Amino acid sequence: LEPSSTLNLRRDDYVDLVQRYPDLAWALIQELGRRLQGAHETIRSLAVEKVER
Repeated sequence: LEPSSTLNLRRDDYVDLVQRYPDLAWALIQELGRRLQGAHETIRSLAVEKVER
């Protein structure tokens, strides 16, 4: 585990924020895509990794 920070927004506040700042919405989509790709690569490598006896 590692230290993390979180942000909690109500849905209405989130929608308002991304409507005001469309570039923020795009940046969030890109970051989520990078994280999803990283998770996929980790899962794939674990699936094909040989089990040590």
